[in-house]
Amino acid sequence: YTNSDRNSEGYSKRYREILDNLDGYNIKEGYDRRSFFEQNNINQNFKFGLEFYPTDNRTFFCDLNYSDYNKFSFETMYNTDIELDLFLPEDTTNTDNNHDGYNRGLMAGYSIILDEGREISFETDSEFDWHATSQVIINNNNEVINTSDSENHDGYNFKVDYIHPFDSNVPDKKNLIEFGLLDKQHGHGTFFSYDKESIDAEYNFRYARNILASYVDVSYYINSNLGLKFGTRFEKSTRSYISNSVQISNDNSDFYLFMINQNVLEDVYEKSYSTIYPSLFFNYNLKERGNIKFGFGRRVERPGDWSLAPVPHNFAEEDQLRIGNPTLNPEDIFKYEVSYSNRMKFGFLTTSLFFTSITDAFDWDMDTYEYDQNNDVFIQNDNCIDDCKYVLSYDNLAEKTEYGVEFFIMTRPQSWWDLKFGGDLSFGKMSSKANIENNIESDQNGKTSSTSLFANSSFTIKKDLKLDVNSWMWTTKLTDGKINPMIGTNLALRYDFLNKFSFVFKINDLFDSQKFNINTSEQYNIGAISYIANMDYERQRRGRTLAISFDYRFGDYKENKFKRGSHGHSHDGGDMMGY
Repeated sequence: YTNSDRNSEGYSKRYREILDNLDGYNIKEGYDRRSFFEQNNINQNFKFGLEFYPTDNRTFFCDLNYSDYNKFSFETMYNTDIELDLFLPEDTTNTDNNHDGYNRGLMAGYSIILDEGREISFETDSEFDWHATSQVIINNNNEVINTSDSENHDGYNFKVDYIHPFDSNVPDKKNLIEFGLLDKQHGHGTFFSYDKESIDAEYNFRYARNILASYVDVSYYINSNLGLKFGTRFEKSTRSYISNSVQISNDNSDFYLFMINQNVLEDVYEKSYSTIYPSLFFNYNLKERGNIKFGFGRRVERPGDWSLAPVPHNFAEEDQLRIGNPTLNPEDIFKYEVSYSNRMKFGFLTTSLFFTSITDAFDWDMDTYEYDQNNDVFIQNDNCIDDCKYVLSYDNLAEKTEYGVEFFIMTRPQSWWDLKFGGDLSFGKMSSKANIENNIESDQNGKTSSTSLFANSSFTIKKDLKLDVNSWMWTTKLTDGKINPMIGTNLALRYDFLNKFSFVFKINDLFDSQKFNINTSEQYNIGAISYIANMDYERQRRGRTLAISFDYRFGDYKENKFKRGSHGHSHDGGDMMGY
């Protein structure tokens, strides 16, 4: 049982400017915007877990999760518009946000080890999440926007796995064949209302995803040095999206409603497809010189709930919004990989080279709109220069290829120091097709790169005193800019005493450096005039935190005999979701 009450502070800042070359790239239009927010999260969570072993070869397990949460936040945004190098007076917008909800989950399974090493397991889980959110936004002119939405997630999984060994001519090796079935169902419903002065609108959305899959994998040893594993997964997937909105506003002067209405135009959407995902892996044992592996596989990356959400999550900025895409396609991924691993004098080393080809690659996409006063409607124009509106949404951007290297090293420099470190370096290329207007967006074409590093150190100061230090870094080059290095360091000190007691002191984000920072720049020409659009954005959700805890152990700890599968719904968000 956990009962927590956490207060935190954060900030974001965004600067935009459009420059032209008429007078040496003066600022034609832009803004300087800073937001400061306070948050209070109250959570109550109860979890009950059971493992029961009727006999040595049978295991029953279940998990029950029961949680309630309340989240309150208050945000103040300061905005200064820029026109023709002139900084206009600052205006202020306040946003009051209230978020209440609960989550219920149940997972259960049964595993039987039969004779001759055969094994069969059954697992099912279900989860239901409901939450309601309300926002009150008041700007400098005392204009008030009231929004409210209630959302529910429901999910159900059932799977069966069977393992069957068969004879091998290689001593001390077992050949295996594995079968499995999976039924996975997930639904998301949203009821949303919007009230602004004379505008009143209500929307009702629901999207669902159902997956029925089966797989077979075979592990086979050709000789004592060479083994292979091959298999395939057949999947039938259905995506559906329904808009039952009964009260829609056609006021095209409101940009928020205009973008929401785009998700209503196609009020019924359904797509079914069947796919085969093959895989093949070779493992060659070089004995004292290590192992070499080659692998090929096809897999799918599905969008999460944040990227599918059909309504914005924040209404504080009238010219900048973030909205999902409920008809987003999943990524189709082919990956080839060669890896080498070995135990050496200094420790354990593994490294790999990979190449990936992605169809329908999806990611955040920034589009620009402007108001066409002749037709009284907003139109997309990524070369906008006056009164621009910016929309950040998920989209299937392009075909993408990526190659790179990964490495991991585990060593012990001293008898009291255990060290693990690794990272990856990758390079990519995005190639998109022309849109309906026969335009190719510059941010959807070009080269990308990414670098990440991590290091985990464990220091045994004394037998009963241990210090852990974990650090990481990640940075990315985009087609039109870069995400500056995100760096984090966490520290934990553990002291054991009286055999059953432990004192733990933790510091998360030791140097207060976990910030998301992105810079983009795009150049375009309209006639003889050249324009450059620059954007800088930085956000920190919360700063350094400290925690102190005491542990007491009842009896001797025994590791679980049975490794359970993962379950739950996917969500994507974080610091980078709002730029």
